[in-house]
Amino acid sequence: MSGLTREQLSLPVVDISSPESRETLLNAAREHGMFYLTGHGIDLALMSGVLDECRIFFESEEAAKTAINSRFSPHFRGYTLLKNHRDWREQIHLGSEIVAGAEEYWQLAGPNLWPERAEFRARLESYMKAIEDLSRLVLDSIASAMGRSPEFFTGRMKDRPYQLVKCMCYHPQDGCGEHIGVTSHYDWCWLTFLIQDDIGGLEALSRNGAWKPVVPLDGAIIVNTGELIEIETGGQIPASAHRVVSRERRRNRYSVAVFVNPALDERIFPERRTGSPALETTEENHVHRVIGNVLDETPFLFGEAEWQRKGEGRWCARGSCLQPPVAVG
Repeated sequence: MSGLTREQLSLPVVDISSPESRETLLNAAREHGMFYLTGHGIDLALMSGVLDECRIFFESEEAAKTAINSRFSPHFRGYTLLKNHRDWREQIHLGSEIVAGAEEYWQLAGPNLWPERAEFRARLESYMKAIEDLSRLVLDSIASAMGRSPEFFTGRMKDRPYQLVKCMCYHPQDGCGEHIGVTSHYDWCWLTFLIQDDIGGLEALSRNGAWKPVVPLDGAIIVNTGELIEIETGGQIPASAHRVVSRERRRNRYSVAVFVNPALDERIFPERRTGSPALETTEENHVHRVIGNVLDETPFLFGEAEWQRKGEGRWCARGSCLQPPVAVG
C-alpha cells in the first residue's frame, strides 16, 4: 500500500460488511464511479496468488504465450500483445465457460485457452467464483438502495453470467515523462472489479473533469461503474472513465480486471436519462465508444449487442441497432 492514509485517498472506501453499506455503495457509485471495496471476505492470499500467477505467465518464454494466442480462439479468449498509441500491454482474456446455445452470440461463451501451469487455472477459477458472489452482493445492494427490486440486476445473471477477465501486464516504456498504458475509456459492463500490484498508474476521471490517482490499497478491490449500469439507471450512476499512465521505468505493472454482465440471453433495459452524461474523454476511433446524451429506450438482448461489438466490430448502445432493417418501397 502507498503511504497515504484513507483520509488522503482520492476515492472513497466502502466496507461492504457494514450495515450502512447499501447507501454508501450507491453514493460512491453515483458520485465517484470508482471506489475501493473492503470487508469483501475474499482471501487476501487468493488475491495475491492471482497476481503472482499473472506475473509468472507474463515472465514465461514466448512459446508459452504463442500456445494460447487469441488467434487460435473463435471465442475471443487467450493471449494478445498490444503496442499502439492507445494501448501498450500484454493481456490474457478469460471468462465464464458456459454451455452454448444455438444462437450466434453463444460463440462468446468460451472455452478458455488456459496457460499450461495448473496453478494458474486453479487460482483464477477460484477467484472468478469469489468475484461472481461478491458482484451479486454489490449489485443487489445498489439496486435496493435505489428502491428497486434487490434482483433487478442479478436476476438476469441467472446461473451463467457473462463474466470476463483480463490479466494485464504493462511494461516500462523508454524515454522520460509519462506514457499511456491504456488510454481513457469506459468499460462495457455493469461493474468492473480490479486488483493491482503496488506499482500504481491507474487513474480515474472525477466528476469535475480532473484525473485522480487510484493508489494501491492493501486488501481492497477497486470497483468501477460501466456503461451498462449507466444505461439502465438513466445516467443516475454514470460510467467511470479511467486510464493507466506508465511512470515506472524498472518494473512491470500487473493487474486483473473482472467485468460483470448479465447472461448473454438476457435483455438490457435502457432508462430515460435523468443524470448528467458521462464525461467525453475517449479518443476518436477508440474501441470504447462514449455514451451520448440521447439513448432510445428500446430493450436489447445483451448477447446480440456483445456479438456485434466483438464478432462484427460494430458498436451501438441503442436497441434499435439490433432491430432488422425495414424494407423500403
